[in-house]
Amino acid sequence: MPGLLQLVHGIYPEATGGVEVYAREVEQAFGGRVFVTGGALGEWQRALDEATPDMVLVQHLGKMNPAWLLDLRERGIPYAVFLHDFTALCPTHKLWHRREERCSGPGWTGFKCAWCVSGSLRRAAELPLRALRYRHRPQDWRTALLRADVIIANSRFTRDFFIDEGAPAERIVVIAPVLPAVVPTMTASRAAARRLLYSGGWGQAKGAELLAAALDEVRPAVRLTVAGRFDEGARRTMRSSVSDRHELEFTGELAPKAMADLISDCDAVVVPSRWEETYSRIAFEAQRAGVPVAATAVGGLSERIVHGVNGFLSAPEDMYSLADAIEEALQARCGATWNPALVAANAAAEAEAALAALGQIVGHTEEAPGEIIAGQFAGRPAHRPASRREQMELNHALAFFRGAGCRTVVVVDGEEGDKLGAHAFFARWGVATVAGMEGTPEGILALDEWREESELRRLYPSARALVRLTGAGPETVNF
Repeated sequence: MPGLLQLVHGIYPEATGGVEVYAREVEQAFGGRVFVTGGALGEWQRALDEATPDMVLVQHLGKMNPAWLLDLRERGIPYAVFLHDFTALCPTHKLWHRREERCSGPGWTGFKCAWCVSGSLRRAAELPLRALRYRHRPQDWRTALLRADVIIANSRFTRDFFIDEGAPAERIVVIAPVLPAVVPTMTASRAAARRLLYSGGWGQAKGAELLAAALDEVRPAVRLTVAGRFDEGARRTMRSSVSDRHELEFTGELAPKAMADLISDCDAVVVPSRWEETYSRIAFEAQRAGVPVAATAVGGLSERIVHGVNGFLSAPEDMYSLADAIEEALQARCGATWNPALVAANAAAEAEAALAALGQIVGHTEEAPGEIIAGQFAGRPAHRPASRREQMELNHALAFFRGAGCRTVVVVDGEEGDKLGAHAFFARWGVATVAGMEGTPEGILALDEWREESELRRLYPSARALVRLTGAGPETVNF
């Protein structure tokens, strides 16, 4: 295995965030060294001299200057940048303004970011220096991304977002930031337990206040387990915000193994994010254990959760919708339609695919800049990663057919054939697909909008549900 050097702002166990844990997992899987940012440029250059890496994987730069990466290009060392969040545009990584609302991005002066990061009038004196620091940060990051051999997005949402921001689409791949692991499966059904797990901290961005409001609408009572870093003040605030009829317990920060055990012992996991979370590790860990997830339909969450199949989505900013999703998730835990083994198998397959894809990237170090990505899809020249919109259309169709009780679906190909990979996607979730006039399908998926409903009814009289993908989105019809 060629020498790998990871660049990250922190690593587990010294730091406990999702990126930090993932960096440690990558080190264990592929070897190499990890350089934790925080020192001077000279330390970084000495690390390069000592490690002589064949490949650098940039996990996260945190507050460091992306100009560090230009030294890699001068040395002829290939590097890949993993886009875990919005660091390229936002010093807080979330595109979430301190006014507790989504941010539209940095302004051209740098003042907008400086004001957000300063946080209070008492620190107003820092604004000029901070504005100067952040003024050129988006341009510096854009240069760093343009010169990267490969850009890795953690979700289709992240991929499409950065393409809109000017990142080169031909060099972006989507790889989930997870690796295979042995995890405990969902424990036996306990209809009366109603144990709900939340991990995210107190505040608006992660949706803790939205969760507290939603729980006012949830009956009967739940046992809310809160994991993660909560100081005593945050605990008091959350206790006062959650209705007294719900039991509330705090676990503090947990090691990955302890968190996996806790997830498997819960009836549902809730991810009430308000910021557009690019990828939720706890949602994945819940799915890997076969545990239902209730989440707001924002960012990468809405593409990875198929409503009623591997989780339950709620409308953003809607406490009533979130309450419904939580109740559906809790009921699914002991329901006959929830298939924990299938959910866990698909999550495990995602982790295996991520391992293989990342292995190809860190292993292909002889190609010229821009060619590593071609090696990732060797043997699959026709592969075209689905966009977020296309994936969500398939999610919508699968959820509709499952809700309508359809277990056999005919895929009516469009002019480009099955360009979305519908056959493979439906098969992963236990829905058999046929093509042409085969069998007696219960549902119809038409990949072209010009197909007339009357014609499809005539061709497939056994069908009782239709999904037709149009330019304006999927159309659904119950026959």
